[in-house]
Amino acid sequence: MKLVLTVTAGILIAALIGWWVADPDGFRHKLWGYSQEEINKSWQDVHNTQDRVLRQLEAETLESTIHIVEMRYGEAAASKYRLCHTYPPKTKQHQLECKRLDDRVARNAARDTKHPW
Repeated sequence: MKLVLTVTAGILIAALIGWWVADPDGFRHKLWGYSQEEINKSWQDVHNTQDRVLRQLEAETLESTIHIVEMRYGEAAASKYRLCHTYPPKTKQHQLECKRLDDRVARNAARDTKHPW
């Protein structure tokens, strides 16, 4: 009986050492958990990924809207819309032109949502 317990304990210790050699982080995380530094880094990675995805979605939405403006109002209006949303206007005249174009696009978008396609 003593031999069986000794062999079992040896196998268990060998398995733990093998696990520690093969995957030290997994061994440490399973026995002692994650450190606060690792948790903070993981959350920072999550926030960075969220920000990157949101910026990409905003860029794709802008490109889609520019394409719609180009189809409806022509290439000149699409260029102006791109400039208005890429480089914010500084003069009052450009701000007014951008606001008019935005209002026009918003009116058509509202009208399109009501349309029973």
